[in-house]
Amino acid sequence: MAKHLVAAGRLVDEDPAAALAHALAARRLASRIGAVREAVGLAAYHAGDWQTAIAELRTYHRMSGRRTHMAVLADCERALGRPARALDIYRATPAEELAPGEAVELLIVAAGARADLGQHDAAAAMLQVPDLESEERAPWVARLRYAYADALLAAGRQPDAREWFAMAADVDDEGDTDAAERLLELDGVTMDFTEPETAEPEVAEPEVAEPEVAEPETAEPDRDLVEAQSVAPVEAAPAGEPAAAVEPALVDAYDLVILDLDGVVYLGEEPVPGAVEAIERLRRDGPPVVFVTNNASRGADDVAGLLTRLGVAATGDEVLTSAAVAADQLADRLAPGSTVLVVGSDALAAQVRRAGLHPVDSADDKPVAVVQGYAPQVGWAQLAEACLAIRAGASWVVTNADATLPSPRGALPGNGALAAALRTALGQEPDLVVGKPQPTLFTAAAQRAGSERPLVVGDRLDTDIEGAARAGMDSLLVLTGVSTAAQARTAAPDARPTYLGADLAALFAPADRLGGA
Repeated sequence: MAKHLVAAGRLVDEDPAAALAHALAARRLASRIGAVREAVGLAAYHAGDWQTAIAELRTYHRMSGRRTHMAVLADCERALGRPARALDIYRATPAEELAPGEAVELLIVAAGARADLGQHDAAAAMLQVPDLESEERAPWVARLRYAYADALLAAGRQPDAREWFAMAADVDDEGDTDAAERLLELDGVTMDFTEPETAEPEVAEPEVAEPEVAEPETAEPDRDLVEAQSVAPVEAAPAGEPAAAVEPALVDAYDLVILDLDGVVYLGEEPVPGAVEAIERLRRDGPPVVFVTNNASRGADDVAGLLTRLGVAATGDEVLTSAAVAADQLADRLAPGSTVLVVGSDALAAQVRRAGLHPVDSADDKPVAVVQGYAPQVGWAQLAEACLAIRAGASWVVTNADATLPSPRGALPGNGALAAALRTALGQEPDLVVGKPQPTLFTAAAQRAGSERPLVVGDRLDTDIEGAARAGMDSLLVLTGVSTAAQARTAAPDARPTYLGADLAALFAPADRLGGA
């Protein structure tokens, strides 16, 4: 193992691919040693294997308790074309937890992410920090000044850029940047460093046997039911306590976590025990998060506000509701400005309006479609209007078919129960059901995030887990909401989770197969 690590360190600059092969060989021999996982991550970064670098360095951070490579993680996200995720890493990492050089490197990457988004003035503004004037002659000072000069140049401020390229060159004692050359370019001076060719005697290179390193097989998560050690409580991840990972965590295999809300993050207006801490850790050390909910009674901003009040900082852009997806589906099927009867909340009506359609509340307005979503105030009068409109020929779209919804007092009637009343009265099925267990909500969330390997986390077999299976995604069932471990073990294959855990802390535990699954 040590020989492979030495070889990886020696080759990482001149032959990153070979360095990665040696590091992977070391991992096969000693996967529980933090330094080995760090070496794999850094070699993968130099070799351009961004996903492997992200997974390995996150594992190293968890194993070591250190956060020394946040800039590398953020740069990998940029390389994958995900500058917003790079900025998320920057925001979630307090600068005081990093050494000065590490904090500056992360700042430089974040400013680069702003530039990737076309926000050149913002990138330059981010780099206007007191460390620009540091009297240290450290490499990070030169790199900070160079990055600031480059940002100024991209923002069209050439005179200022020239000044800072000069200041970067002044402290770049180790030649880490090409600030001096950039300065000459701005002054219109072209330097030709081409050396005359000289005939070199041909010397036969001795053949050196390279160590044969078999490429490790990439372990894809199996569709079989898996659980973290045991169920209720999960021994590797006891309820409410993030697990101290000594092996790769379950979440390391994924580039996005799609979190259901009711029964997973909160119950009514109260957070699920341990959820706030787990999500905070996920934001710090894990992949990005998208919150999805079948509950159409709140808008995305309202959901984000509730999450923030519960201790989970969130924005509307991170929330996807069945109401939003239903409105988008209607907009795809109807002419702009079409009249739609809304059975549900003001938030659902707002989504219909945002999609370019005209929400109404009476069948007398001759709607061409009815959209039905959960709201506490839905009653006989609204169902009657919907019944009349559908009988007159309006199409019927249901945001979700949850028969119940969780609450601190127990399961309560959900939108599926309300839709069942109309189904009975009409003697027909809805034309379209958007929310879980249909795959639409999950596929929309993955597309929005640019994810290739998402993990769905939910509390219900009949919606969250079945919907994930239909979308072709792996899933984790947590036992904080509706479904139980016994139900998971006996579920049909199309409603069986990939993993089972007591709560969200199971994301950070190693995953072992459940016998007989």
